[in-house]
Amino acid sequence: MNKKQMITLMSKIILFPLSVLVCLITHIRQILYSVKFLKKLHSNIPVISVGNIQMGGTGKTPFVVALCENLIDKNINPVIITRGYKRNTKDQIVFKNISEYNVQDVGDEPYLQKLKLPNVRIIIDHNKRRAVEKANTLDNVDCIILDDGFQSIYLRKQIEIVLISNWYKEKTLKVFPLGNLRESLSGLKRADYIYTTKGKNNYKLFNRYKCKELKIEYKIITPNGNRLDSNNILQKKDYSKIYALCGIANPEHFFEILHNVDLRCDKYIKLPNHFNSNDYLNTLEDSDSILYITTYKDYFKLDLKKSPILILDMYVNINDENLINNILGIIQNGK
Repeated sequence: MNKKQMITLMSKIILFPLSVLVCLITHIRQILYSVKFLKKLHSNIPVISVGNIQMGGTGKTPFVVALCENLIDKNINPVIITRGYKRNTKDQIVFKNISEYNVQDVGDEPYLQKLKLPNVRIIIDHNKRRAVEKANTLDNVDCIILDDGFQSIYLRKQIEIVLISNWYKEKTLKVFPLGNLRESLSGLKRADYIYTTKGKNNYKLFNRYKCKELKIEYKIITPNGNRLDSNNILQKKDYSKIYALCGIANPEHFFEILHNVDLRCDKYIKLPNHFNSNDYLNTLEDSDSILYITTYKDYFKLDLKKSPILILDMYVNINDENLINNILGIIQNGK
């Protein structure tokens, strides 16, 4: 056994008890709610939860946008509840107009949701119980879309949707801190709908659950929304360098997508997930001859004066009429 293998083994020995402890605490908590020892909050408005069992990087934000768009097409008025991770503010915000706040005030995910869903109100609060209570006081709300709500078992939800990323390696499918799972896979039994995103890995561990693959499309667009392809970009002689910049949960997947569309970059820059500091941005090269390609969430936080920027955007096609019809039925029965 070499030194690297020895370190890996020792890490597993140290982390295993912590992983068991996380599983135990999660399981006990679920039992206390299931036997009604702890009371769940009931909402007068139907709650549709979109969550995951992995620690981020499953595509919740574009899925929530796509789900709201589907409901709006059916004349349904949703309101989104999200925590606004790493925002600069602490108080509850009812985000009605994008001109009211900047990305630092509300967080990158709510800001992106508001940009794509200008007529959907977004309640930003780290306390989901308080946010649900607020949603019940608003006028003209047909349903609540609870962003990242799978582990919020203290709330009564009509539909549980879980997204799973097939991009991660199977060895990561262990409970934190041994892997990137928030709870054991047995928790998927609580889900009504399970969708796989990002990647083509076929995990044997998921075979017992009825997972449906979502259709995902990636587009390279300008900040104005014009679509480009890699040939359009590479044929331009204006850029001496192309940099890929990413500050999401798994930046390697972002870089892999660029590679798959034959877009080779001169530098690949990784920033912390939901980064919100000029300390990182001040180190970036800013020149007319350097093109940056980034995610939509990261684009809002870049303050480059000279360098042009393109965005790799993710579009989700919810090709499941059963889900939409189920939501419509729940809303109709509640009226």
